[in-house]
Amino acid sequence: QIWCSSAPLSVTVTMSLRAAALVVALVGLGGQAAADPIHFEPLGLYCGFVDEVGVLSCDETTPIMWPPGADGALTMVEHHSNFRVRSQAHAGVHGAANNDIIQPQIPFSEGVAFASALVVEDTLWVFGTNDVEMNGGVPRTQVLTFWSNDPKLGTTSWKAATVLDLPQDWTAFNTSPTKGIVNGLPAYVLAVELGSPSVLVGVPFTSTFAVCFKCAISNDLSSGWEVLDPATHVYTKGQYSACPTLRYFNGYFYMTTLFMNVVNPAGPHCNSDSTVWAGCLASHVVRSKDLQTWEESAFNGGLIMGLPDGKNLSGPDHHIIPGSLLDTNGTSTAKGWAQNMTDDVNRSDMDMVDLPDGTTYVVWGTGNQGQPTAPNPSIGFNGAGIVNATQQEWLESYFS
Repeated sequence: QIWCSSAPLSVTVTMSLRAAALVVALVGLGGQAAADPIHFEPLGLYCGFVDEVGVLSCDETTPIMWPPGADGALTMVEHHSNFRVRSQAHAGVHGAANNDIIQPQIPFSEGVAFASALVVEDTLWVFGTNDVEMNGGVPRTQVLTFWSNDPKLGTTSWKAATVLDLPQDWTAFNTSPTKGIVNGLPAYVLAVELGSPSVLVGVPFTSTFAVCFKCAISNDLSSGWEVLDPATHVYTKGQYSACPTLRYFNGYFYMTTLFMNVVNPAGPHCNSDSTVWAGCLASHVVRSKDLQTWEESAFNGGLIMGLPDGKNLSGPDHHIIPGSLLDTNGTSTAKGWAQNMTDDVNRSDMDMVDLPDGTTYVVWGTGNQGQPTAPNPSIGFNGAGIVNATQQEWLESYFS
């Protein structure tokens, strides 16, 4: 499995009518809608698949500023499993002059997948779901957290806890934490992507939500979580909706989520050589005041990061960012695949962080979601982009 939860092939090749209706009138790299939501500018690729030494495997990633305060630098919490923390070089960000690994493996994270993260005061909290059977739970039925308040994130500083034991017929994948208001009270909220059971999920995949009220008082996120009623607190049963990223601003929860088979006006199969995917995998933004009733954006269906490049090899999904991990440590084979992959249909697993200069740094996954079309291998890369606005300004611009 690469990036987000891949749909079964029988679902993958069936065109979603709702997604097909999103015929996107986009021009250029950034995906700016005609009615002017704030522009997103993709920069290119910075990381990729596992090579012979494993250094290039970044996979699901949350960018953060670490450590907290004036000395904070752009930092990545990454890896599909066995999470690690790494510096991310980006021009103009204090302290982010290299791609050095800070913590090669977060203790206790072996067998835990789909990293997400949140900095609360002086502590880094990392969340994931169990990829294997552990602590009496079958795979994909537990949400775990790992935390450290050591600025250097040293190995002995980490602690871990299981925060949710889900029903054994559920399958949980990505998570995303944020702080907001629920039922008039401050709370931390966790989006949890589900692939089953069908009675709750409808069309896989779907996000449900957990809440912790006491966490908002103590800033201790290691206990006190409960799942909100999944029959009502859900997005969405009507279509494939994966890879949630959750934020809260000014009375609204904003969630970016991945839609499947989004039409690319430039050509079929997301304007790619893929014979597997009918359209694009592309991230959209929705919002809700109560995690029950959701508002869709009027701007191109909320398509927030534009469309993948497909077989357009001149686009940013095939450009390697100078000075990036892929540029400095990637093999010639890895770079060749990045620059020449013609079945690129994917802009999934989007996450973001505010930079000190008031811009937003955005990351995502490219590729063919593990379902290649020859001669392309099963592959994906990590991309990054910039928004010349804060997260709040960017998200709210899709509903103004």
